[in-house]
Amino acid sequence: MEIAPNTTGSDETTKHAQKLQAYIYRAFNGKEIQDYCLGILQVLNKSTNVSFDTLKKLVDDLGADFADTNKLWKDFLLSIKNAISDQASTQLKFNHLLKQAKRGIVALQEDWDALSDSEKADLCQIRSFFPTVTQLIKECAQYFGERASSLHMFYPKWKAYAEQHGIKHYRNPDLKGHRFNIIFTIANSIYYLKDDLLKFIEFLSTSSVKLDHIKTFLRDLLILNHLHILAMLDVAVVGPLLRLIENTEAFGDIGKHDLSILVYLNRVKNEPLILFSGELPVFQIL
Repeated sequence: MEIAPNTTGSDETTKHAQKLQAYIYRAFNGKEIQDYCLGILQVLNKSTNVSFDTLKKLVDDLGADFADTNKLWKDFLLSIKNAISDQASTQLKFNHLLKQAKRGIVALQEDWDALSDSEKADLCQIRSFFPTVTQLIKECAQYFGERASSLHMFYPKWKAYAEQHGIKHYRNPDLKGHRFNIIFTIANSIYYLKDDLLKFIEFLSTSSVKLDHIKTFLRDLLILNHLHILAMLDVAVVGPLLRLIENTEAFGDIGKHDLSILVYLNRVKNEPLILFSGELPVFQIL
């Protein structure tokens, strides 16, 4: 019984008083890994059952368009080996429902009884992954940003420490405004300050669960690699693009920068180390 190791992702949000649920599917098409947006749908609420039922209906509807006998939901579950989401309680329960549904389908296979317990567990397994780098970004913005300083009270101590030790650019951007764009800017700030932040946390005489959490993240090489990528995207793409937009008189002229970014990102896709070489997109400034 061979099952392809594909990944599903889900997230929830509320926009303009409407509750939305988004689903993606990542699969290998024989040549490369591709991400597919299954849908961004309005839901009644953000409960686990509603989220799960919405995904099932979405996949069933897709399958109904291509076959008389619709078994796409079954094939979809059998292909899932990984689930990526945030750590909201509803998402954790959603991942659990996926595992239960997959086990129910796998157990109906003809060779199920002939498998060992370890083989059964492996076939039913769906690994859960959480984007810890975004968690680090959000927590650093909360604890070391001016906006939340009155709530957590770490920023005044960090500011005094930074000024005493001559640390430049110690102000961590707040998580506000356009949340997507600011993620790159905050990541750049954290990556620049990572060593000083670790020293500051060690410097504090009292232990803090919140800061110990950040310390663990800042010592994780995988998280640091992810942080480095976001930081370099801020340097090469997001930062320059925002500055160009701010200084573009006509909104319609913003599109002239798109080609430069696409050319650069396609080069990075084929040669990832370009991102870390210092080479930047060549923007057409008229």
